[in-house]
Amino acid sequence: MRKYISIGAVDAIAAAGKQRTEKEIEESKKSIFSLIAQEYREIQNIKEVGATREILVVGRRIGKTSAIIDFAEKYNIPIISRRERAGILRLEIKKGNRNVRVINTDMDITGISEGTIKTLLKDEGTTVAEIRETIPWYVNVIGISNIYDI
Repeated sequence: MRKYISIGAVDAIAAAGKQRTEKEIEESKKSIFSLIAQEYREIQNIKEVGATREILVVGRRIGKTSAIIDFAEKYNIPIISRRERAGILRLEIKKGNRNVRVINTDMDITGISEGTIKTLLKDEGTTVAEIRETIPWYVNVIGISNIYDI
């Protein structure tokens, strides 16, 4: 897949994000949470293993990270992310006094055994290929991908 996003489009997306109100962010966060929940239910209903479900989003400041953290906490599902992004997630989780596990894609996973994790939530900026390299067994991946990521 090839993609092209003009500098003007990127700037327009960033500018729109800066103008978004907290109420608008909360509304879009709820919509993203619902989409994640739909994908999760689908995987659970068909008892799929090794599935990948990505939700492609376009926008800045639309509640993507908050939705992932909320879902992770509600369903006790770890979030997997690149190290630099994982640090940001951990700060956000700590700030909200949340109980969410974050796994780095470059982390030593010897303490995690096959079968202990059946589903992971993928944060934006992390590719499915990175996750599949990190976790050597079949695990479901549900996540957010920004148009810039794919």
